[in-house]
Amino acid sequence: MKQILMSFAVLLLASLTTLPAAETQVENTCVGKGLKAKCFIGGYYWNTDNGDGDWAVTSPKPGDIRFELRKGDIAQWDKQHSHAAERNEISNSNHKFPLEEDIWFSFGLMVEPGPKVSSKWLVIGQLKASVDPGDNSASPPVGEELDAGDEFRIVVRTATEKPLKHNPGSKVIFVDPAFERGRVYRMVYRIKYSQKAGHVQVWRDGKEVANFNGPVGYVSYTGPYWKFGIYREPAPETFAVHYYDIKYGGSELEPR
Repeated sequence: MKQILMSFAVLLLASLTTLPAAETQVENTCVGKGLKAKCFIGGYYWNTDNGDGDWAVTSPKPGDIRFELRKGDIAQWDKQHSHAAERNEISNSNHKFPLEEDIWFSFGLMVEPGPKVSSKWLVIGQLKASVDPGDNSASPPVGEELDAGDEFRIVVRTATEKPLKHNPGSKVIFVDPAFERGRVYRMVYRIKYSQKAGHVQVWRDGKEVANFNGPVGYVSYTGPYWKFGIYREPAPETFAVHYYDIKYGGSELEPR
């Protein structure tokens, strides 16, 4: 009996030592590559919406999330819907923001040096509306864009149509035609997704650059979510952007 118990103990110990190690969750960091990439931000994993290239979304170091988009990088949704766009993005669509409440977040933003943007439109950050039953998907209610010639813009959109069937135009609330690649900009956003009391307030490097008050977003039953990454009209040039030290919170994020 003693020998049997000893043998069982040895087998049990061996099985324990072969169990997979617990996955280390490092804030503001992505692990895996291509379609298997997983990004941990704000205490949970974000959804990925990218192509299968190993370069799509990576973390050169903890706290640094890098996206690279090459010609022909098409996400699964775009393939399934024959949508003419290229993208490598992540979103918190599984942890949506509330309606009619302030959303605060901050991050460092850096676009790598390279050829100037040739796409008619290129988005490098967006507050995306959830699609309610009967709605068509529409352009983001709040978007960071780097348009043809490397002009940086922040835009807002709104519509009262329900169900939403038409894509509304945008209102530019900040523009920087002298945007510098290779420079880290510290961005802070305060957004309220609301038809009645909406606002978008933005600081860049401690200075307020936009303070829009008016309807923001669409008539929605479900809250919006944020997307980091690159989404563009197809283009030949490779484009890369970094996001550093992403934080969500309240007014403590406001530059002092």
